[in-house]
Amino acid sequence: MMITLQDVCYQLGLSIDGDPVSGCMTGWEIYYGGRSIEVICREFLEVVPGPNDRQGQKWTMNVSWFRDVCGVLEERPIPQHFEQYTRGYIMQLIRGFLFTDQAETHVHMRWARFELHNDSEAMRLRVWRGVLNTIGIHRVDWTPYTDPRIQRIIPRWVRDSQASRSAVCPLLCFPIVEWHQVDRVMRQLGGLQHILVAPLVMDDMHVHDGRYGRGEWYPTYLQGWYQMWNEREGAQVPIHCNDDLRPSRQYLLWYF
Repeated sequence: MMITLQDVCYQLGLSIDGDPVSGCMTGWEIYYGGRSIEVICREFLEVVPGPNDRQGQKWTMNVSWFRDVCGVLEERPIPQHFEQYTRGYIMQLIRGFLFTDQAETHVHMRWARFELHNDSEAMRLRVWRGVLNTIGIHRVDWTPYTDPRIQRIIPRWVRDSQASRSAVCPLLCFPIVEWHQVDRVMRQLGGLQHILVAPLVMDDMHVHDGRYGRGEWYPTYLQGWYQMWNEREGAQVPIHCNDDLRPSRQYLLWYF
């Protein structure tokens, strides 16, 4: 089992279609029509953090700054205050839940223009792996989203996000490139699992840090990867649906 774009769509309510979350890390005036990062902060958050609020000379903010800026949302806020509060709250989510690392108390201001805690200890990871390994294939609900009770309450755009959910394609976020290997978990899409081919090796992309391509416009700098995302509809894997999702004899022979 793995987290797929379908899970992101159903559980987080985030769109899995459209353009990737991307842009640049520096050189804001070049790529945003002459607008500096200060102008963008004022435009989207209505406030510009001072030098004492930032981490050195960088535009990396302490998450607590967003809590102070957002404050408490009044019962009937005007649209302007509501948008400011929502953006500040999203900035906290990005660092606290969605993209956590060793510096989970700070978040870079590059996220401010997008309208958008986990535990990283190795011990907890091993515990959950052990739990999952003892469940057994016959006790797994591979397709929980097909439950009529769920289908009745989700927005239509979630149900219609089909092109991305079954596509084997890159996942992009600024310089980060991962691979959506949904072909390895076909049961989660209600299909029979076929014998796998060798996965794409992406070690050369995983060695990069936040300095990679700094000052570049990533959709151009990593054009090949972004083109693959834009053409993901042609990379959808066929789903051979069946009520019985148990692996075939041929698959078991290959697996073991």
